[in-house]
Amino acid sequence: KNDGWRWHLLTEDIEFSANSILEGIRIAYTPTAVLYDEQPVTFRDSWNQRFRWAKGFYQVFWHYGARLAKGVFTNPKGSRFVVFNAIIIVLAATGAMSTGVMIASSISSIFFCLFNYVMFMFLFGVLTTFVEWDSIHAPTRKKVLYMFTFPFFMLTYVPIALVALVKKCQWKPIK
Repeated sequence: KNDGWRWHLLTEDIEFSANSILEGIRIAYTPTAVLYDEQPVTFRDSWNQRFRWAKGFYQVFWHYGARLAKGVFTNPKGSRFVVFNAIIIVLAATGAMSTGVMIASSISSIFFCLFNYVMFMFLFGVLTTFVEWDSIHAPTRKKVLYMFTFPFFMLTYVPIALVALVKKCQWKPIK
């Protein structure tokens, strides 16, 4: 239909998905699909891979964001994820995602939000680890350790996302 693969941003899979949504093509979960992807083995390689993903997300947002946002009004069914993300942004900006009164300049509020995030990521990591226990090829002690380090690993996305705003990036294979 498209005369070959025409998506070439850093995250061509997200670009393809955004383009498909704009063309009204339904995207669905396929439980029998098997995915092979690169898995970095060092923190540096992981950082570089996630930096590329963040930069690629910004590229897709730049190229497709306005049309996706417009689609909320012209094709609400096809742009549910845009609506979902907009709701999350509004809830986060207003402080409604945290319990109680949140004062933006309050150090305690920042730590409260950070604590909630770490606890959520910990619970998410525990759930994922137990559900995928047999698929995780690591000794038991490492699986348990990873449940505790996962929230802090996820926090590294904050500096990665900030760096990706200003630093150039090229695709390089990971080891």
